[in-house]
Amino acid sequence: MESINALVHRTYRSKGFSLVELLVVIALLALMAGFAIPNVARVMPKYRLKEAARDLYSNFQLAKITAIKEGAPCAVEFINGGYKVFIDLNKNLQKDGNDTLIKQINWSDYKNIQVNSISFANNDASNPAVGFLPAGIAINKNGGLGMGTVILNLANKQMKVVVSTTASVRIE
Repeated sequence: MESINALVHRTYRSKGFSLVELLVVIALLALMAGFAIPNVARVMPKYRLKEAARDLYSNFQLAKITAIKEGAPCAVEFINGGYKVFIDLNKNLQKDGNDTLIKQINWSDYKNIQVNSISFANNDASNPAVGFLPAGIAINKNGGLGMGTVILNLANKQMKVVVSTTASVRIE
């Protein structure tokens, strides 16, 4: 018969987990996941809305910086289903043949995002648009101040991307 010291020594040398220990850990992980998944699903729309607003903000800034860097007017034109950022050589705030497309964004890239309103003045193609001059000033199609707001909605939440009279861009 083995001595007590030999039994204790052998017990401490065994490696791995027992089946019971493994099942307890799996049950605890499943319980924690059960609490976490509904919370994640609830906050995801908020993050998708923020992503769309931040991307629009970034693209307004891209248009402004491109105008300054290239020394040429740059515009953002809102078209059916999205918007375009382009170098606007003739300052008509409309993408024509000679204009260089920088970026085109589709609203469908943002799951369930809806555009509630766009308050920029329309260009000759009846599309809301804003331009940026090399001096960093925002203009409309007539050369006046190009201020305006885009309101984005998702699941009863709303965010605004605003271009002010001083051409500063902000998210509200």
